Amino acid sequence: MIPRLTMKILITGIGGYLGSQLANALITEHEIAGTVRSSSKLDRICNQDKITFIDVDKTDWSEQIKSFKSDVVINTAALYGRKGELLSDLIHANIAFPQQILECIEHDAVFINCGTSLPASVSLYAMTKNQFVDLAKEYCKSHSIKFVNLRLEHFFGANDDPSKFTTYVIHQCVANLPLRLTDGNQQRDFIYIADLISAFKCILSSLNQLNSFESIDIGSGIALKVREFVELVAAVTKTNSEIEFGAIPMRENELMYSCADTHQIETLGWNLNYKLPDAVADMINKERV
Repeated sequence: MIPRLTMKILITGIGGYLGSQLANALITEHEIAGTVRSSSKLDRICNQDKITFIDVDKTDWSEQIKSFKSDVVINTAALYGRKGELLSDLIHANIAFPQQILECIEHDAVFINCGTSLPASVSLYAMTKNQFVDLAKEYCKSHSIKFVNLRLEHFFGANDDPSKFTTYVIHQCVANLPLRLTDGNQQRDFIYIADLISAFKCILSSLNQLNSFESIDIGSGIALKVREFVELVAAVTKTNSEIEFGAIPMRENELMYSCADTHQIETLGWNLNYKLPDAVADMINKERV
């Protein structure tokens, strides 16, 4: 499809952190709908009166999605398995549900999947997310749907989930509370939410440049040790927190290196705007407002 000035964009998981930030960033230019559950909290979403919310706990949700006639679907819905969820729950959230969404959309639409940079061997979350990409690629081939898989690195920002590693570290340091961590020698790519949102905007404005199936790395393109990230946050916050590296063991199958190859997204006109110290400081300032 050739991107129009105004598109109809469906965001799955719009009540989540990434979904809500995308909705807030895109609502001024596009017509937005989003999937929610009856229990979803929507307090991070602005301009709610301009958004069509589709409750997937209701029996007619798929018909509502069909009637919206999306030009683009952005799938941010995901289950991470951090709270001991069953494998069947992860299969439903990360494979079956996005496939149901695919089956609701018309030919010539674009499906942008918020995937993961993690290999399948790391966790059941990564395994199910990657299996969906393999299945969806085959489905989209025969249904004239352009599929864009984004291999997302570790993104963070103000008011994100407090259980996420980056949020936890920043909150603990701001509050001068202790941190018990692994030895921190894993290398990760950390990207600020503002830079992540700008990458989505680049993709939306460049849809006609993309092939029928694309897999694009999204991150800062800079890897640093987790230990270095924590030390950077400690310096920015001037914390008095006691930081104990090596206090807990590495998780099984821990990935020791992950970093985005940003060449492809840069060819679409994207550039990193926030250096990590500036991103951490900006997040803290926004949470104080």
